[in-house]
Amino acid sequence: MDTLSNTNTPNKNVLLDKIQILNLFKIFDNLPFEPKSDNEIWYIVNKEFIDNLRYYECGKSDTYSNIINNKIFLEDCSNVNIKSRIVKEYENSNGVDFLLYPEKAIEILEKHFIFDIKIPRAVYAYKTNRKEKIIYKVDIQPLKIIVYSKNPNEHSNPSKMKIVILRNDTLESVLKEIGGNIDRSTFKKNLFYADELDNKREKTWKCLYICNSIEYDLTKKVCDYSIDETCCLLITSERPDIKCIMNKSNYNASYGKKEGHNRRMEIESSLKNNNNEDEEGNENYYFDDDNNNNNNMSEM
Repeated sequence: MDTLSNTNTPNKNVLLDKIQILNLFKIFDNLPFEPKSDNEIWYIVNKEFIDNLRYYECGKSDTYSNIINNKIFLEDCSNVNIKSRIVKEYENSNGVDFLLYPEKAIEILEKHFIFDIKIPRAVYAYKTNRKEKIIYKVDIQPLKIIVYSKNPNEHSNPSKMKIVILRNDTLESVLKEIGGNIDRSTFKKNLFYADELDNKREKTWKCLYICNSIEYDLTKKVCDYSIDETCCLLITSERPDIKCIMNKSNYNASYGKKEGHNRRMEIESSLKNNNNEDEEGNENYYFDDDNNNNNNMSEM
């Protein structure tokens, strides 16, 4: 038997011969080495297993294990899916401890070998600095993000939770992850993100979604923003114009709810002249939840 196709139902407990292993690697060499679309699913495969096959094929070993041991990479092996987190020490181990293979390669491996568990990974679009060229990356480690329901700039112990999201998730998917199924006609909360960094530093909130504005598209994806695990989210029912952005230690000015519109515009104008806002024109805000004590995760 000198090809992989001579049997319809191969016995996974029978070792393949060296020519069959060589043919397997030839098939893999003709498969894509990187994703071409964010609709693809790729898989993590233990590199030690692949290395042992190569040693066997080139005569450095007389045998190989037919079990692909992937469980070592997972934090939790129950209900494994594209959002399952891998162990922190392995998240940057692509090419060292594990390899990434497209779905076609997994179908071939599954015919001849035994996976102790399969680890699917999503794909997301990544914009490079080179003429904004788009490439596609495998989302090896889903993001675990802190979500505040009160502004941590103003509360020593703000209500918070953690969610796991993909870089290819839409903002609507993120909102559903936070609050369950939402009805956009009645959902009246706004979503922001900021760099988490140091808890002692004030956070600069950037708008992701304003419930009563048509300018914010819920079909936009997490990868469209500079969001990673150093970031946090804020979900609030407060209006985004309650307070302007300012550092009270640097600016002897503030804006309260009872002050008039003209005063707000005056401060905004001053800030825009003295501080270069980000090039995309996104407005950043603080929030005052002092009169909104019931604004916590249980409401969502």
